[in-house]
Amino acid sequence: MLAMLLLDIVRVKTYEWPLLVAALRCLFELSLPQTYFSADINGGASGNEVVEVNSFQQKITSLLVHFMQGNTLRLFGDELTERFTMCLRQPLEVVVASLPHFATALKYFTAMLLNLEDFCDKPPLQKTYQQSMLVHLSATITDFITAFVVTAVNYSPLLLAPSTPDAALMCSGLHGCLKVIRFAFYKVRTLPPHFITALSALMDCATNRIVVLRQPPLIPVLLCILETMVNVDAMLHDELSLRMVTLLNMIATDTTPCGPHASLSQTLSTLFLNETSVFATMDNETVKAMTSALCGAALDNLVDEIIQYIDRELILLGLGQAVFDFFIPPSDPQDLVFVPPPSGPEAISQTSSPAAPLLLPPTAAPTSPSLEYSVPPTDISPPKKAPKSKSKKSSHPPAYVCMLTGKLMREPVATSVCMHVDGEVDARACGAAQRQSIRARGVGENYGDDGSR
Repeated sequence: MLAMLLLDIVRVKTYEWPLLVAALRCLFELSLPQTYFSADINGGASGNEVVEVNSFQQKITSLLVHFMQGNTLRLFGDELTERFTMCLRQPLEVVVASLPHFATALKYFTAMLLNLEDFCDKPPLQKTYQQSMLVHLSATITDFITAFVVTAVNYSPLLLAPSTPDAALMCSGLHGCLKVIRFAFYKVRTLPPHFITALSALMDCATNRIVVLRQPPLIPVLLCILETMVNVDAMLHDELSLRMVTLLNMIATDTTPCGPHASLSQTLSTLFLNETSVFATMDNETVKAMTSALCGAALDNLVDEIIQYIDRELILLGLGQAVFDFFIPPSDPQDLVFVPPPSGPEAISQTSSPAAPLLLPPTAAPTSPSLEYSVPPTDISPPKKAPKSKSKKSSHPPAYVCMLTGKLMREPVATSVCMHVDGEVDARACGAAQRQSIRARGVGENYGDDGSR
């Protein structure tokens, strides 16, 4: 019931754009979970309600069945196509001014078409829905969605420049349109003439406006165009194969960076090989031609970048070696000279830590006092012992010096009785001789018989 009320609003051609966009936004919100499950202030389900993914998928499946049985999507598409065809008959200024409004309407309409497939939980119904796109929405895809892409890209200088306020809106609308086109033409075996005509116009637009589509915000649009050609296997159709080869050659020869140190071919080949959509074919003749052209060009550009990098590094290495040789020439052991350590007061001011002798090339020898290097001596051998001082000769007669103790005696010492035959001193004999001498002198002195006082 709600969908039919929204369709009645779209059918009235006199309604302004805000009302038309609001109706399409309500139609888009029918494919969102928050429409069926209210949320409380904490962000969860209201009350004790637990929302499961299966319950939401069942509601989307019921909605898809209702739309397919009542041809609701075809009716919405026909009304939008008729409105766009009427706009193209207007002057250029009116067409350009109306394109942002159509981009907003297509953003909601295409997102709703894709959500119906994404959130459906029955694969057979998903396949039937995808295959019926070119049947029930044939005119919408060729005369509205594809025609809008061609018109918007042709008028790109006025709408897609980064400085224009509607640039982001236009890019979003174009991307949604190309995703629906890629989805509708997924693995299509036969192409009627009107589909080939629409795709040929899309390829011509991409070839003529490659300078615009290579901008970073529009790279996903160009990628979707190439993936659409892959889905229909453009190399098997004469009208599309020539245009595909021309576009691939233009991409391969474009060496201007469109990202961080990446050419257009490198960017597209990386995005194509990392594509996660299930509606992008990866195993036909067009894929081989595309990967050969893009990856080959990307490999050639990578080899060129590596060669340029090596050349730069070799030049820098040569300059660095030349500067090093100029300021610090290579040392030859035969050319090294020894700088002697300082002596005198200069040695006192230098550090006392031992160090190896400094060897410098002749050209690097210090020439000014501020650049002199002094090294303390490195002789670490143990210090020599000071020679023993010779004892002073005694001024006393040797007859008064005791040969045993070396002390000075008051009286001459009798040495004849103190020597053995071999020249050694006999202490006992020397002591007895001293006592005998004392007794002989002890007439007027107080000496005992043993020589003591």
